[in-house]
Amino acid sequence: MYDIYYIYLNIHAYQNKIDVISLCETDFDSSKIAEDFVIDGYNTYTSAPNPDTGKVRLVILVRNELNKHCRRLETKSHQEYLPAGWLSIKFPKSRQYVLGGFYREWGSGDKKSTDEQVRRVECLEEQIEDIVQRRGGHLWLGGDFNLNALRFGDPTWKLKTVADRFFDICEKNSLRRFDDGPTYTYCKNDEVRCSTLDYFFS
Repeated sequence: MYDIYYIYLNIHAYQNKIDVISLCETDFDSSKIAEDFVIDGYNTYTSAPNPDTGKVRLVILVRNELNKHCRRLETKSHQEYLPAGWLSIKFPKSRQYVLGGFYREWGSGDKKSTDEQVRRVECLEEQIEDIVQRRGGHLWLGGDFNLNALRFGDPTWKLKTVADRFFDICEKNSLRRFDDGPTYTYCKNDEVRCSTLDYFFS
């Protein structure tokens, strides 16, 4: 028996209204396959592949009309792999916008420990500070952070240490989270539950 998950999106309703789209957990098998992913009217920017699997876990799409104002930003190399991408968009006589897309992986084996998860969050901090110091501009960061915002105040939450460190980093860099409500729904013991795992910071 198979379950079918069906998503409907009327893209016409958004036509010419979305400038930048960030997609995470894409899991393209290679950079070549990721670069071949195209939505008509958009240019594709890919994150670095996972060094262990070769998979590309995040892509950012930018509307073609913005391409001449857009450039990819490279961060200083780190030993830790992060599915992240950074772009700069600068219009004439306008402020610069720095856009980041991010996917916080859970990790597996030893990399799933709390200490390892905190360490990966701190690698994101290094990228944010590197980008801000070198580029300035108005920063927007969006993605799947896999930290349930509905449990930030729960002292018994097993990810509380990770979440606290993450928000220390956001506060240090003057990043405010925008609350759009729950972004994930699941069923446990016949009870429908919600989580807020995806959000924007600016």
